[in-house]
Amino acid sequence: MDSPSQPNGDDRITSQSQTNNNRYNHRTSSALGSSNFIGKHRLTAIISQQNQQIQIVQEELDQLETLGESSIVCEQLISSVESSTDALLPV
Repeated sequence: MDSPSQPNGDDRITSQSQTNNNRYNHRTSSALGSSNFIGKHRLTAIISQQNQQIQIVQEELDQLETLGESSIVCEQLISSVESSTDALLPV
């Protein structure tokens, strides 16, 4: 029989199982920590890309504000097209 100061076979298995669980939990928490770290970098990159797209759209809006009204431009185009004769149409 095992003496009380020495663990028996079941105690050794339980102790080894707990040690393995602790190692697994440590690896899992480390992996989660690093995936959060990678996630932060991805989020930063996405935010940066979105800010660039916002700037591009803002520049396009600023350019549109400097152009004349579209209805005036369309009227001028229509009048110039209607005033010229089409060479392919019979007279």
